[in-house]
Amino acid sequence: MRKKAAAVTTVEMAYIMPVVLLVFLAVVYTAFYFHDKNVLSGMAYETALIGAQTQRLPEEMKEEEMTGFFREHTAGKLILLSNPQVTVSRDTSYVIVKATASRRRMKINVEMKALIMEPEKFIRMIRKVKK
Repeated sequence: MRKKAAAVTTVEMAYIMPVVLLVFLAVVYTAFYFHDKNVLSGMAYETALIGAQTQRLPEEMKEEEMTGFFREHTAGKLILLSNPQVTVSRDTSYVIVKATASRRRMKINVEMKALIMEPEKFIRMIRKVKK
């Protein structure tokens, strides 16, 4: 009787273990995917903010410098995806950063915008109104 019970358990485990392993691998890949997505979106937003902040300075950052900043800070931080691509553009009031990374059929596209703030103009306008 014990040999039959042990044989049944072995057969059941032969069916269950591949399913458990596949579920575990799916959870790990999903965690890596969302980690890479968070790294890309965080660095795209940080690049956009730095570009918007330096826009007001006399020596502003060029798009190539912002692209270099993005690549420097994402190097070696992505786990699942590789070769992040970035494009930086400026509008009259926004700095726009578009980043993509891919691996086989998986692809992440991120677009972040940062408003170019000009508080000096706003403060001067308020002072003119008060006078």
